[in-house]
Amino acid sequence: AGQLFLPVPLLGYFRADAGLLLVALACTAAALLPWRRLLPATCVGLAGPMALFAVGLDPPRFRHGGDKPVQVLNGSTAYFVSVAGALSPAECAALVRAVWDVRTSWTHASHAGALAYFHFPWSANFDKGDDPAEAPLWSFSYGLRFLMGHESHHATHPQGAERRAAVAREAKRLFPLFAPLRRALAAHFNTTADRVIFGGDDGGWERLGAPSVQVYLPNMLWHTVHNRHTDAVYVRHLRRYLGGQRFDELRCSAATATSFLLPLVAPAGAGLLYYDAPRGQISENEHRYTVGTLHAFAVWTPHSIRPWPYREWAAGEARVTVQTFGIRCGEWWVMYH
Repeated sequence: AGQLFLPVPLLGYFRADAGLLLVALACTAAALLPWRRLLPATCVGLAGPMALFAVGLDPPRFRHGGDKPVQVLNGSTAYFVSVAGALSPAECAALVRAVWDVRTSWTHASHAGALAYFHFPWSANFDKGDDPAEAPLWSFSYGLRFLMGHESHHATHPQGAERRAAVAREAKRLFPLFAPLRRALAAHFNTTADRVIFGGDDGGWERLGAPSVQVYLPNMLWHTVHNRHTDAVYVRHLRRYLGGQRFDELRCSAATATSFLLPLVAPAGAGLLYYDAPRGQISENEHRYTVGTLHAFAVWTPHSIRPWPYREWAAGEARVTVQTFGIRCGEWWVMYH
């Protein structure tokens, strides 16, 4: 993604400026503090909880967004379906290798700041058209301006048109590896693969975002973040792309809008939380990820990535998922991001 991210021992991956700062602070503390006296307390106060978190004990969660997203339930039961074996382990591995090979074309999710969270090729959630020339000399979102990489906040700005075209070509080259996903979605919809349209397909869909691969590099902080939200806003992306008149002419039904997630690499503890209220009381439901399982849920279903533990002995194990949104348009299902 045009930037360097460094692994910080016991904490995980950070953008280079933040990682070097953390290492410098640790070295300074090691040089100045009386470690002989503090070592036992340090082991108990830091190493102990880290070990417990690594084996499955959940730390306190930082909730982003509060309870507002779950209020849309109004006592209903959320729709959620999982299809095991939608993609084979070999098909998942081939897609992961291909996406990793084009990592210079990834885009960093700017709202993640110094944490390592990327997507390829596009993200309807995060890509914006802010002017990179207006970025400050340094910011938490981008780091140092003169070292700034490919940021989602600048992804659709006209200055990045040439890069965006190159990323589109890379994505089109990888389309054959997405064929098993197209077949799995067709089976879910009880239709044929030729009735499933991907963003980027020929025939007027070239500018629509394709299904997105999302990559998280390990970090202790991913075990604490709890971002409860819905995907209902992303129905507007297809309407805006098609235009309201064509959206209606194609008989696109917002009521059919569905979110899909498929894990390609699933570290221990990774999964999805979703919420319903069958008896008027909000309940949390948990699905642990297994590689190749397709998860489908209505876009209005409140959900969150399940916080997962950082494990120093598996610090190279990324969390990799495919995400796409689907809407039925007449006899077709349009999949996009």
